Amino acid sequence: MKKSIGIILIICIVLTLALLIGILPSVTDYQAKHRIYTDMQTDLSDVMNVNIRIVSVDKHDGGIAYGAGSSGVVIEKTENKYYALTAFHVLANDEIDYFVVITPDDPSVFDYKKEHEGVGQEEYYNQLPKVKVEFEKEESDLAVISFESDKQISVVQIAETMPEKGDRIAVISNPEGEKFVSTYGKIKSSKPENFSFNDDQSDNLVVKHSAYEAPGSSGSAVYNESMELVGINIGGGRDVFGRFRYGVMIPTDQINECISGWQEEK
Repeated sequence: MKKSIGIILIICIVLTLALLIGILPSVTDYQAKHRIYTDMQTDLSDVMNVNIRIVSVDKHDGGIAYGAGSSGVVIEKTENKYYALTAFHVLANDEIDYFVVITPDDPSVFDYKKEHEGVGQEEYYNQLPKVKVEFEKEESDLAVISFESDKQISVVQIAETMPEKGDRIAVISNPEGEKFVSTYGKIKSSKPENFSFNDDQSDNLVVKHSAYEAPGSSGSAVYNESMELVGINIGGGRDVFGRFRYGVMIPTDQINECISGWQEEK
């Protein structure tokens, strides 16, 4: 009898671990990738134009390597010069020669090469605007960049208030090489909390959320239901199998501090 009870307990423990390790995280990951708030989806299309993709260009050993891309959002413009906000760590690589900007209206490499017969990948990236770093605030993992473009790009509206726990949000980012992907979720933090990349850098004060993010989402805009900017994504949490658990963003108060610091230096 005791042996049977022991076997049953072991089976229950194994099943519980399988649920915790295998099923529940997979469900969380799947839901985060495929969740849609249809009412916000319609409004999100109106702010697509303010988002950008930032691609690194690294020339070495006679060749050129192009990064998978990160994200950013336009916060100001003067004639044909645009200023955008992104994550500091996106730019913090001394081995990169420079960065270029791609907008939602730009054709893909494939479409560009198809339209311009005989050109290669290098020609495509050469015609894109180069990034200039205008201001960095490492303690908030934020940076302001600029680029010049003849395109008509809109400017994001920044929320006046901090997001609250339970608020619905939407994100436009470039995760894992995909371009301008929309994801949805809710604010999970009741107040900012410490988050570290475990790379000897100081902790960042962040707000957690459930909208999907992945490498390439860094620097992306987080929107509230009014399509105002309430955060900039800088990373997230994953389990040991790489499945999504939560995203983290720098909230409105630090965004405004960064922009004020930049404007004071202008």
